[in-house]
Amino acid sequence: MPPDPGPPQDGADVDLGTLVQQLRERVAERRQAGEYPPDLEATLDRHYESVAGHRDRETRLRALGVAARRLGSKGFDRQRIDSSSEIPFGSQVHRVIAKAVARQTDGVLRQLSELASELSRILGDIVDLIPEQDDFADLSARVDLVLDRLVAYEKAPRGGTTAQRELARRLDEVETELAQNRFHPWYSQEAFERSFRGSRQQILSAYASLADRFHNCAPVVDIGCGRGEMLELLAGRGIEAYGIEIDEALVEVVRELGYTVHLADAIAHLESLIDGSLGGIFLGQVIEHLSAQRAADLMALAALKLRPGGRLIIETVNAQSLYVYAHAFYLDPTHIRPVHPAYLEFLAREAGFNLVEIDWRSPVPAADALETVDSLEAASQDGEHSEAMREIFNRNAARVNTLLFNDQDYAIIATR
Repeated sequence: MPPDPGPPQDGADVDLGTLVQQLRERVAERRQAGEYPPDLEATLDRHYESVAGHRDRETRLRALGVAARRLGSKGFDRQRIDSSSEIPFGSQVHRVIAKAVARQTDGVLRQLSELASELSRILGDIVDLIPEQDDFADLSARVDLVLDRLVAYEKAPRGGTTAQRELARRLDEVETELAQNRFHPWYSQEAFERSFRGSRQQILSAYASLADRFHNCAPVVDIGCGRGEMLELLAGRGIEAYGIEIDEALVEVVRELGYTVHLADAIAHLESLIDGSLGGIFLGQVIEHLSAQRAADLMALAALKLRPGGRLIIETVNAQSLYVYAHAFYLDPTHIRPVHPAYLEFLAREAGFNLVEIDWRSPVPAADALETVDSLEAASQDGEHSEAMREIFNRNAARVNTLLFNDQDYAIIATR
């Protein structure tokens, strides 16, 4: 009897032709000895034919040999993955995706290695696994499953150089999709802010009280500094500060005003700083533009980069106000989601901030808010109490209807 071929050694090439020939000889000898059903070899051939299809035997053996070598391959050089990108700040995204897919590829390679070992084990021990006829159906199903998986992996190889090409292709697809989904407005962000956020003087007035909270907190970084209103307020108070902005046009606007600003990604910039090197961090109407993960990461980084006693101020839209959804929030197409104040407070405490306050800001204009009945007393002196009550009630009802039950659709009709 030929010697038991045993499982292949780790890293060794699998000569499936020799292995199959040895197994066939063992099958023939044991069949002659009456140790298992005489039609076993033909049945196994049929199972293989069902997944190998039209290929001739030598072609199938060569394909299985190639597949087995792929399955046994454990080499994978992540450093060869191209992490460059034409998208602004896309390299960081590309590297993160590459790491994630590399982990998945490692898992696939481990599964393939296990599959190769399982296949060799089944072929090597096939005689011992069939002591009697009743066990054949279960074994044949297992062999069929393994061969199905092998052919599937053969059709979609992920090992060696092929895997690297496949990985690069998938990363390119992801990068292309990111580029397509990224918003590229043809209008200037400065014009947008001037139209919908308010004039520079209005923002300076609104942010003055927040700038006061940075007393003795230099240096301050204004993340998403926009037109530089906070930088102007801090400079006027003698507080060292600089801005971070991803919009090139706004960077030029701020530089022309004489303030220091860097074209950079917020997360990447904070990661580059020495821990405890900042006295203050300001985000004005920024966090609602971030994904949940980036918002959480930014909070953790802020706690790390601020020195003890440093101050983080995040101003954003109030998710508890329905008025916000009907007015400010959906005016900006780059807004992702409002951040609930309770969650932001929780995030700050979990990140390590000791004192967390909520400063409620920007009350609804009086013309849009519900009226009180303080004027009824004066109105009643003229004998018009009920009429005044009716008018106030109707105005309040109209405002509530406008806020909660306004028309559900609208159409823009433009003519030129």
